[in-house]
Amino acid sequence: MIALVAISSTNASVVLAKRSEAGGILAGAPVSNITVYIDTLAECGWTTISWTGAVAPVSLMIGLGGYYVGTTTLETHDDLNDPEYGWTVSQPSGEDMIFQITDANGQIGYIQNQQVTAGDGWCLSSSSSSSVVASTSTGTDSVGKSYLYIK
Repeated sequence: MIALVAISSTNASVVLAKRSEAGGILAGAPVSNITVYIDTLAECGWTTISWTGAVAPVSLMIGLGGYYVGTTTLETHDDLNDPEYGWTVSQPSGEDMIFQITDANGQIGYIQNQQVTAGDGWCLSSSSSSSVVASTSTGTDSVGKSYLYIK
């Protein structure tokens, strides 16, 4: 059954006014000043997850999926004081990911449905491999943070 509803121009303006009164919030997204960013998301690649508007310390949740399809938490990192976190993408290409920040005041910000792109796959386990060969290097980046790179 299809129902047709006619709305006069007067009623339409009332509906728009009520929507703006609600702040234009759509689809149940949390309301906060936190914005989450993600650099290139390639399998086995290094990426930086960063955020603005959060009160430290924060908790970072890295997961699969998103709020419309369901989420699976892969990692949680608590008590972060810097507004960024470096991470080696441990998921294969094609996976959808979510990155969520919860700040000291309980405010939540996230970025979801971020799809992993193809990479060299060195970090993914393979059932046909009988041994693992790795090389490591350490160093300091341009802002003085130490890192360990395992390949």
